[in-house]
Amino acid sequence: GRWDRRRYDYSVRCLQDSPSCRWPTHGLTIDCIDRKDGFCGFALDSDEVLESCAPMDDPRFANLPVVTSDPHIRYYIGAALRRLNGVDVGALCVLDIAARPPASPDQKAYLAGLARQASIALETRLDSLGEGAAA
Repeated sequence: GRWDRRRYDYSVRCLQDSPSCRWPTHGLTIDCIDRKDGFCGFALDSDEVLESCAPMDDPRFANLPVVTSDPHIRYYIGAALRRLNGVDVGALCVLDIAARPPASPDQKAYLAGLARQASIALETRLDSLGEGAAA
């Protein structure tokens, strides 16, 4: 099924050079963190949805501050937000402090679709400001 915001703590993050700053969230509050200390940089390095059902056991994430200390993230899934010119600007992600089973293929496709829609909306906004890919 679709992501149910009542069942998941989720966050939309937009990456700048450094740090990564949180935008709209529900449930969790995570202040700005350096890109190297978060999950989203890994999502940007992937062409597909990135998921970790046990980040504390995943060598890529086991030493991240958000895993080893408060809020002790136990689930992550994210999809890159990419501009039309190929520049990564952030990730749409779901974080949880509770362990979760792997997302279904439909859930991953839904998250990827939301990330594409967010990227298109961002591009449209940048075009209206004269800063889009066509500029």
